[in-house]
Amino acid sequence: MGSRLIRCMLAILIVILLQACGGGGGGGTGETGTPTTPSVLVSGSVQAPGGQLASLEQSNWTTRLASMFISASYADVIGLANVPNGTVVELVRVDAFTGGATGAPLATTSVSAGRYSFDLTSLGLDYSTTLQARLASATGIQMRTFLNGAVANLDPNSEAAVQLILESIAAMPGSSLAVLTVKDLDDLVASMDMLTSAAGITADSSTASTVSAIKSTLKAKQELSALLSTKLTAGHAATGPGDLANYFPLSPGDTWTYSVSENGAAAASAEVAAVGTATQRNGATVTPVSFSSTSFPLPSSGGPAPTLENTEFYVKDSSGLISYGNSTDPAGLTTLAPTFKVLKLPAKAGDTLVAVDKTGSFNFGEDLDGDGIPETLTRLKIDNVVTGYQSISVAAGTFRCLVVEIHLLTSIQASSNNVTVTATGKTTWFLAPGVGIVRQVQVTNGTASNGAVLPQVTSQRDLVGATIAGVTIGNPPPAATPVPTSAPVPTFTPNPSPLPPLSQSVAYQIDYAHSGQAKLTGPIAFPSAPTWSVTLGGAVSYPLIADGKVFVLTAGLAGGYGTQLYALDKLSGSIVWGPVAIAGTYYWSGHAYDHGKIFVVNYDGLLKSIDANTGLAGWSTKLDQYSFSAPPTAVNGIVYVAGSGGGGTLYAVDESNGNVLWSKFVANGGNSSPTVSGDGVFVSYPCQVYKFDPLTGGSLWHYSGGCSGGGGKTAAYANGSLYVRDRSDSTARIYSAATGTQVSNFAYGTVPALTAQIGFFNNTSGFVGSAGTLQGVDLPSHNVLWSFAGDGQLVSAPIVINQYVVIGSSSGNVYALDSATGAQVWSGNASAPIVGAYEQSVTQPWPGLGAGEGFLVVPAGNVLTAWRVGP
Repeated sequence: MGSRLIRCMLAILIVILLQACGGGGGGGTGETGTPTTPSVLVSGSVQAPGGQLASLEQSNWTTRLASMFISASYADVIGLANVPNGTVVELVRVDAFTGGATGAPLATTSVSAGRYSFDLTSLGLDYSTTLQARLASATGIQMRTFLNGAVANLDPNSEAAVQLILESIAAMPGSSLAVLTVKDLDDLVASMDMLTSAAGITADSSTASTVSAIKSTLKAKQELSALLSTKLTAGHAATGPGDLANYFPLSPGDTWTYSVSENGAAAASAEVAAVGTATQRNGATVTPVSFSSTSFPLPSSGGPAPTLENTEFYVKDSSGLISYGNSTDPAGLTTLAPTFKVLKLPAKAGDTLVAVDKTGSFNFGEDLDGDGIPETLTRLKIDNVVTGYQSISVAAGTFRCLVVEIHLLTSIQASSNNVTVTATGKTTWFLAPGVGIVRQVQVTNGTASNGAVLPQVTSQRDLVGATIAGVTIGNPPPAATPVPTSAPVPTFTPNPSPLPPLSQSVAYQIDYAHSGQAKLTGPIAFPSAPTWSVTLGGAVSYPLIADGKVFVLTAGLAGGYGTQLYALDKLSGSIVWGPVAIAGTYYWSGHAYDHGKIFVVNYDGLLKSIDANTGLAGWSTKLDQYSFSAPPTAVNGIVYVAGSGGGGTLYAVDESNGNVLWSKFVANGGNSSPTVSGDGVFVSYPCQVYKFDPLTGGSLWHYSGGCSGGGGKTAAYANGSLYVRDRSDSTARIYSAATGTQVSNFAYGTVPALTAQIGFFNNTSGFVGSAGTLQGVDLPSHNVLWSFAGDGQLVSAPIVINQYVVIGSSSGNVYALDSATGAQVWSGNASAPIVGAYEQSVTQPWPGLGAGEGFLVVPAGNVLTAWRVGP
């Protein structure tokens, strides 16, 4: 996986431990709840050359023009685009020998936003080698795909795979689809996808000619022919195909030379990697790869000889690439992870693999803080994700690359003061077939439980030249020693957002202060019937309302975990764009709006910027914690995100480019959406409340009640006060936002809604689905002005629209009350049960009411309902 990442992380650990002082702090992880078990689903994209079907297929030059707008990171074939909405897709059972349908379609569906899906469980089916999805014959073209897993794209690549497998069966007596397991079929299809993607095939003028071009390319691959012959023979061994595209050449004598740049400076050094002869390690025959450092000019141009730094050990077998550690690993790492899989092959975009995940108390084997006692290793996690394919240019040439991210998290407790230091790192490999790593980008960070933080460290290695199996790649030129230059320090300029109360919903509980208050123009009137109501494909989140649209997330992607982002027209509820798939662990993500952009973070900490008008993706940034369960907050050009895992971290991210402006350690980081006032950003957790400077991250105050742990609650800010609910003792406290001094209490329940004079509190037990009583409380005196029980099932957090307070019931009823008197002035129904605030769960995006631009919008299960209440 790269010992350089471990060495860089150890340097971070040493520096933080040496600068750390005072008592330590506990770690802890955020509570996330238990996700429900999904049905057996299958889904995928449906694409054709230029998105055209039958006689409408485009000419070659227009297809190539269309390919300019298709992401090169994920497309197996360049130049494919979504087929029209409404295109019919059939689910069929096929004959194991001929691949022909054995009867009428088992089910049909239609394409929406370029995707189809089938719920196999509802049909009494499971993944199978004889199930296929196909375009209906009325489309005039043939495209099929095997339904052997959760993701099955339908495109010329899948049709080429079906044809090649069926042609091979016809040519091999005794073979059939019946001799394949679902895993066998997945290996075959994935191998074909990988070889096609590595070749960088561009779509031709029609589907048929594109399929023909793909088949010609694949038939020339002898290794694929051998794999087909093996897998289609009855009684074959259940082994994988391994590194068919030779992404990791590991022959003795293979060498690579890389230019090395640090933190954006010009490359001032180089690294030479060389494969040695096989040796023994941990009872296995392994291949050593030595890494040596040098400087410009390179040794080939008369420069100094390289200095050996480290040796890594690998085994490449039928399942992929396995690491056997490296020569400088501390004893603790070697004991916990003597071997682990770096990458499963064949690889598909979206593949994830957790290689190591161990928590406990282990002897690290090295003394990092200088007290003569080895430190304690408390957490080690190594995982990777395949992000897709991309073409990149380096000094050695231009290559079509498989892109893989490898993540490492290490937590170590110092023996001298019990401070726990967490270092996180991400290495991104760009792998070219037959060449190996042509670019490596490494990012490392470190934080400590006592608040110590080191800035992010980055390095990039680009291939200058290599000798692989005796073939020279690139031409390493003579080079004078460049003068390192410091990377320019970006200057962040705040981009002011409107001050609350707002006329839009831009965050959870309407505004970035989470006050729940909307100020709409003109008179407010509640209609007798909804303006519109739509049913979406999963449990619906709190709405954002801005730019004439309503933005919501829904739980689940077809086939499993993830969420989908929709933009709906606020006047009609029709889909303006989306759904945009937000992949990730569990069924949760959170979103916020600012300055024409939607910012979405998933459970894994991938933060994305999406254009609110078009739905097109902008930047994305992977934050270095691994458990995110609170919505982001965006204001004044900064996105604030809280994450947990190794302790907790509050991040400030530049809205314009995704750069992390600052990050701060907190205890412990789960379930508290950042709350922002004019001079601070707040987060709260059990026994812990923090206020930081919004621009610099400087600590302004910190309340500590003597405990820590996961499972925070979102605070609300109004009138110079911070309203905090503490799960550790079910107490709700009011703090002075200026000083952090506690000034009063309030009734525990959902997050309150707050105006200048009155607070609105749904007093529940704090458990999901528990009903409460809504109270209006005079804020200066804390006197209860009125109470409202409704139908006895009030579960939502309240919101305020001008002079009215609105709350939802698990019965589906929505009530509007006069905020001063508590008198009911209106009720409506959201057509489905309204769900209580899911602040400690990742089984769906957080629900909640929203109001903005003249509309009240209410999610209820899978249904989203809107009432026009203002002009």
